Amino acid sequence: MISAIRPLADQYTTVYASPDPETIFAYSPGLCRLSSGRLVATLDIGGPGVQDLPGVKYPRGEAGYASQGKVYTSDDQGRTWQHRVDYPYKHARPFVTENGLYVLGHAGDLMITHSNDDGET
Repeated sequence: MISAIRPLADQYTTVYASPDPETIFAYSPGLCRLSSGRLVATLDIGGPGVQDLPGVKYPRGEAGYASQGKVYTSDDQGRTWQHRVDYPYKHARPFVTENGLYVLGHAGDLMITHSNDDGET
């Protein structure tokens, strides 16, 4: 049985909630802030239930289950979040350079996603 995790603060915002916490697990979060103030969050989902979800997936995730990465953005200091894209790799981290936003992870090999439009695409 999965027990609820107690929040660290009285006020918080949930970026992603598993539709089935017993078969779809969220892990490996990343967070960065763009010069515009936009927040970019990344996370992985894995487990036996991921194979039935829509979107691209990495077929050999943790424990042999498919995994999927997700990118969310917030333009109101984290009060609300918008899902932007799924990616087929894991353990990704967002970071910013003068050339834009990058998400770096792996799927056997190094994987890099780049956005030069403030994370819109």
